[in-house]
Amino acid sequence: MNHEYFMGLALVEARAALLAGEFPVGCVIVGDDKVLAAGRRSHSQGPQSNELDHAEIIALREVAARRPGADLSAVTVYSTMEPCLMCFATLLLNGARNLVYAFEDVMGGGTNLPCICSALCINH
Repeated sequence: MNHEYFMGLALVEARAALLAGEFPVGCVIVGDDKVLAAGRRSHSQGPQSNELDHAEIIALREVAARRPGADLSAVTVYSTMEPCLMCFATLLLNGARNLVYAFEDVMGGGTNLPCICSALCINH
């Protein structure tokens, strides 16, 4: 798998978010060396602001809409920033097990938290 290429596509999403005045995070979900979905942070500011429209969640919604019932255990999720706890848990609960991110989020990253359930933790 070409990690640099797919992370580059996630960076394109992050740049588009930045140009739209949003917090610059992008994500692509890849299966069989093809992009299945892409997402970028939205509604991070302004009157419609919320903490639900993260890049990973938007990409997951796109996969669900385009490929209902898809087996996400075989995909790789590329995110420009370490997923927060909400996104990390949502990825895990939806079956994703392969995650590549560009930089650690020391303020809110969710991937290095102590394991609550060893059945879901990718570190076990």
